[in-house]
Amino acid sequence: MNTIEPNMSINVSDLQVIYDQCNEHLREGDRKRDQILAFFTTLLGIFIGSSEQILKGLGNQEVLLSVLHGIFFFGGCLLASVLIEYRLWHLKYTLSAQVIQKLMFMSKTTATKRDINKILKDSFSYRPDKIKLIQTTESIILNLFLSINFINVIYILYHSIQGVGGMRVIIVLLVVYMWYFNEKNYKSIFKFYKAVEEGEVPIWILDLIYQDEEDKTEGNKTEGNIVYDNKYYNIRVSNNIPRIHDRLGGVVVVPMTVEGKIILVQANRPLVNKKSWEFPRGFKEQGEDAKIAGARELEEETGLRAKTYTYIGSVCPNNGLLSSEIDIIVAEGIVVQNIELQNEEDIMEYKCITVKELKEQAKREITDGFTLAAMTKLFG
Repeated sequence: MNTIEPNMSINVSDLQVIYDQCNEHLREGDRKRDQILAFFTTLLGIFIGSSEQILKGLGNQEVLLSVLHGIFFFGGCLLASVLIEYRLWHLKYTLSAQVIQKLMFMSKTTATKRDINKILKDSFSYRPDKIKLIQTTESIILNLFLSINFINVIYILYHSIQGVGGMRVIIVLLVVYMWYFNEKNYKSIFKFYKAVEEGEVPIWILDLIYQDEEDKTEGNKTEGNIVYDNKYYNIRVSNNIPRIHDRLGGVVVVPMTVEGKIILVQANRPLVNKKSWEFPRGFKEQGEDAKIAGARELEEETGLRAKTYTYIGSVCPNNGLLSSEIDIIVAEGIVVQNIELQNEEDIMEYKCITVKELKEQAKREITDGFTLAAMTKLFG
């Protein structure tokens, strides 16, 4: 049993793999169930069809044949109990798949345990109805199997109880037998739904997505409740102090032409109401190498490619507030032609300047912290 904590989350994009695995387990479970039922039913059919030959082999001792039917019957009862456990297992997987599917269709990029808990309660906060439960495919299969298995009892009683009284005994036993296993099936499912209602979710596959987002920061944990969460950041607040966790990290690229000049781009920064001269920069993708990320950002923002990409270090822009590490990449050997500035990022202009001009402009025009940090790493 796992109590759902509200301050844990997962990227919704990571759920597809779990969802696919869940569906595969459901299909595999159905195949195994069908194979077991087919094997038992076939074996019982062969046994009943060969009863006369078996009886002759036993020296016409019907008591021994009845014992064999009794063994078959109790074996079938054990298998019926397994089917009930399988039904519960199947329900857990189905519930997991439905929850994961709803999470994937959320508008948010991350899902917390609070989201999962809400989906569980909204979708499954009711007690199962016995009539509807009996009408489900799984219950029909169970009752069909129970009926086939009861043939063993009919055979045992047929030779010992004759007449109308014997038929009544058989009917009473059949009713009690069917009632017992259906009640057992209902109680197990009722217990499961009750656990869902109380927030105790006995679904191991959901444990795969019940991971604290702090565990994904590779030891860089920050206390507090999440107040905002998306693909790039989550923001936690503890004692009225915000902490911003950068999920992906980023790169800043120092572009150098074949002539040894430095390329700057001008981006519109509405937050500070300024047009800013700076180096191309941006987020890395999940697990992306810094050099590959640098090459991608350079091409996205300018349409340019470099001959070589060199990692020269990293900076933490604000390590008291922001858990972000930015890699610095020097891109050399650029031929400036066919420049395509990224309008979507409000990149408006570019210019190629010498290192001396760059240092002069850093005193007056350049205010971007990433650019100034990269210059410090590169030029000292």
